[in-house]
Amino acid sequence: MDHPETLYTVNGMAVIFANQGKHDKALEWYGRALAGAKKALGVDHPNTLRTVRGMARVFDKQGQYDKALESYWRAFAGTEKAVMSGIDISGHPPMQYTIGKLVDLYARMGQQEQAQRLRLRMAAMTQGLEVTSIDPEIPKKRAGCELGRDGCEGSVSSRRRRRE
Repeated sequence: MDHPETLYTVNGMAVIFANQGKHDKALEWYGRALAGAKKALGVDHPNTLRTVRGMARVFDKQGQYDKALESYWRAFAGTEKAVMSGIDISGHPPMQYTIGKLVDLYARMGQQEQAQRLRLRMAAMTQGLEVTSIDPEIPKKRAGCELGRDGCEGSVSSRRRRRE
């Protein structure tokens, strides 16, 4: 079951079950697809990450928000790594799509501050500005320095000034 076309079909079965609301069955098929994709394609291959995003959507629908967040962040990190490695991700959702899903999830969880940080990050990416970290905890780790605040290392405005 490691052939890419077979994995595509297995992933497709997971999507069908997810669309039917059969979440446990969907996760079972996504699990099969993910195991095969990791082995055949690698953990950061766009098709492997598609499966991770699919699992995140199912976890989200089930209300398993921690698992959904973990999966969306994993998909984002892998996509960013693939882009930085020069892997062609055309035909796959851009990183902004995954951030959009994270923004929505954080907002529904009542974590408006985290959702706002990601909105700023998505805006920076859309404008072609450099975004330096995929870690959602980085703003907390920088002693209160928030993404977008002037004078903070790594803020959108400080990166913009360095480019000018």
